[in-house]
Order: sequence, then structure tokens, then C-alpha cells
Amino acid sequence: MKYKEVKTNKKAVIVTSGGMDSIANGLMLLKKGYEIHYLHVNYGQKAEPAETNACKMVQNILRESYGQYVALHLYDFPITGTNSCLTNKGIKIPPGMESIKKSSTSIDELWVPARNVVFLSIGAALAEDIMAGVITLGCNQSESAYPDNTKEFLDRFTYMLKYGCIKIHPKVISPEWNMDKAEILRFTKKNYPGIAPFTWSCDDGGIMMDGTCGCCNNRLFADMVTERLWDMPYLRPLTKDPDYFHDKFIPDLKKTFKTKLGKRLWMYKYRDLI
Repeated sequence: MKYKEVKTNKKAVIVTSGGMDSIANGLMLLKKGYEIHYLHVNYGQKAEPAETNACKMVQNILRESYGQYVALHLYDFPITGTNSCLTNKGIKIPPGMESIKKSSTSIDELWVPARNVVFLSIGAALAEDIMAGVITLGCNQSESAYPDNTKEFLDRFTYMLKYGCIKIHPKVISPEWNMDKAEILRFTKKNYPGIAPFTWSCDDGGIMMDGTCGCCNNRLFADMVTERLWDMPYLRPLTKDPDYFHDKFIPDLKKTFKTKLGKRLWMYKYRDLI
């Protein structure tokens, strides 16, 4: 089946949670001269109010401080009846190392059925509507254990869109694919100072991050690395439990480094910093 090549404007749809990784994806393309359209989906997640607020804050800062066109598209697509701790208020979000171990192995209750498939499908509809040639998903080396956070997933979705879109055939990419969380945060701090503190890195909602979930501790570790390795300011976000990272997570991480799993974690190459 042959398709006619369609010329597009330099536009990109950035699927974002409002978190560090997906926001940085947009910043990387913004730096390359793209007109970026952040796309945030409310799928019934516990962190939704905080995530939406983060997206709006980042959009405002980029427009006011950098004078660049940044759009924000908000969609409601609740995924209900799941056994995921991210959406079901009756299931507790696993803390610290327990969460990270599950993210690297079984995934279990951290999984939301077909979430990235839903996100990219909405992203494809938006891309075709505004004639954007690129869609991004925040896949990187820190979360490649998830099958829908792999380059193969992105490439296969791109191939499928040749059949799913008519006016344009967007390419699904992740500019940060070869980076880990510390390197992603380093890019943001260096190129867009002031953005990182407004991103939301927590699986729970509330006025401030809980400080105990795996998402929070991934972020705190990345922040610590950028300070100690690259001499960048430690922009530690406020958390409900400010002592958990150093008193509980770091000791657990050191123990995990001695196991086979520990050597596979993205944080392992920075072990000498702690």
C-alpha cells in the first residue's frame, strides 16, 4: 500500500503527565525549533489535579520567560475498573524500593491497562488535526522494563499510524530515549532554568509530593546526582515526608545494589555518589 508524502509544519505533540521526563521531551524539541503542543490526559489517576497544574505552570513559564509558542491540550479519558494503584483509591501505592523493584520486574499494580496506547491514539488524532509530524512519549533508559516504554513500541506505533492516519503519518519518538533521569534533569536545568521545580514527580495527588513513592525517589535521586556530579543546584521539591529519601530510600538502595537487580537499575552507575 503506497502513501503520498505530506509536507508538514515543524510541529510536535508531546504526550505529558506534567512530570520531569515528558516535559523535558517537549523542551528538547522546543530547543530544536519545534512548535510544541503538550497533551495531557486525565485517565482517572490519583495525581491528576497536581499533574494538570504542573502542565499549566510549565506552559505559562515557557511563554512568559522564553517567548515561544507552547500549547496545552487537556483531554478526559478515564480508565476505570482497573487493579492499578495509580487509579484505584483502594489500592495503596507501594513505597520506595518496593515500587522501583516492581517497575523493574513484575510491574503488578503499577500497570494501567493500555495506558500508553490510549495516550498515543489521542496524540495521533491531535497530530493529524494540527498537521504535526512528530509525537513524543517520555520513554528513557530508566523505565525500559515497561514494554510500552521501549523503542520497539514507539517504532511499531509509528508503523501502525501509516494505516491509522490519512492526512499525515506522524512519527512517534522519544528524544531522551538514550538518557536516564539524571541526564534528563541535567538537560532541563542547563537549558531551561526554573522549569524543573514546577514539574510533578509523584504517583499520588495533594498539595505537595508524598516523598515516599518510587516516582518521588527516582526524582530526588536524579536531583542529587545533578548536584554532586555536575554542580547544579539541588532543586529538591517539597514533600510530606522530607526525611524518607535519605533515611529510608538510600539505605535500601545501597542494599539493592549488591543484588543482580540492583546492577540493572539506572541509579547503579551513580553508586559512588552515595
